[in-house]
Amino acid sequence: MQKSRDPHDGRALRLSLTAGGLRQAAEAVSSLRFMAEALEGLSLNEQALLLRTLSKLIRQLQQDARIPPQRMCVSCRFFKPNLHDDVVNPHRCAYFDYPFGDRQLKLDCAQHETATSELARDNWFEFTRYSGPGFPD
Repeated sequence: MQKSRDPHDGRALRLSLTAGGLRQAAEAVSSLRFMAEALEGLSLNEQALLLRTLSKLIRQLQQDARIPPQRMCVSCRFFKPNLHDDVVNPHRCAYFDYPFGDRQLKLDCAQHETATSELARDNWFEFTRYSGPGFPD
């Protein structure tokens, strides 16, 4: 990483990657491409189940204080789980005011606002109450 002064503001610094840093970044992206390709090979149901399972795993790790809080749907005040009778899109995002399903669950959402502990508990109960068609408990 290289530091330089901002030519328009002497108080600010600009950070930029060196050639080596750019190369490492490209290698990191390339090394993860195989994972994206493998995920594309999963059925839509399997992708939804994977996101649901990852959400549960992350929540458990957070409760055990093994990882810091994540900005995922199930801990957001805007998340309305199983609000709709639609098996494909049962949830609602109150921030964007649209329905969505498990396949669209976010594990890191820029609009996330942490729910109160009571709302988070209620949402988690409702989220895990119903697993949808093809989702074994």
